[in-house]
Amino acid sequence: MTKEQLLHLADQLKKKQLSKEDISLVEQLFFFEESLPSTVDFVVVLAGKKLNRIEKGIEVVKEVGGILLLSGGNFDEGEWEWEKYVSYAVSHGIEREKILVEKTSTNTYENLKNSLAMLPKSPLSVVFVSSRFHLLRVRLTLKKILQEENWIHPFFVSSSSRGISWEHWILFSRARLAFAKELEKIVRYHLESYLS
Repeated sequence: MTKEQLLHLADQLKKKQLSKEDISLVEQLFFFEESLPSTVDFVVVLAGKKLNRIEKGIEVVKEVGGILLLSGGNFDEGEWEWEKYVSYAVSHGIEREKILVEKTSTNTYENLKNSLAMLPKSPLSVVFVSSRFHLLRVRLTLKKILQEENWIHPFFVSSSSRGISWEHWILFSRARLAFAKELEKIVRYHLESYLS
């Protein structure tokens, strides 16, 4: 998709003037689902203000194993996001020794770049956990960072849906505006050369 097409779709979402093609495109971009492998090496959780991302990360680790890598250096409500996530993970049964922390990133590009720098450069299966709105930018940014390298087999898991269908999400103005905002961020990332 071109940046013009992304901005057009963002505008249509804001105006609630969605054609069938627009709705189909939103479904393809944001509501993809991947099956997890039976085991993984790492589960990278991109920090955010809500705990649903770490909850999903813990769920994935308990289901398929792996070391939990928490990425995010933003300071929010009197504590670092990663501190909140570490405390939550430990209180929910993840051993502290099985948690790595990337403390310095402040945006998606840095989250991924800094997290990848912490991983061994050998073939790995890695699950990336973020919100449904954010996963498209995560996928595109990871593709840009890795380019031709193929030492990571990525999987992407949404922390958001909890069984809610894409139809439900698209009908509510708050969700439509969040999708529109994310499309605009993807265009900005493209312009700032975070994406190819």
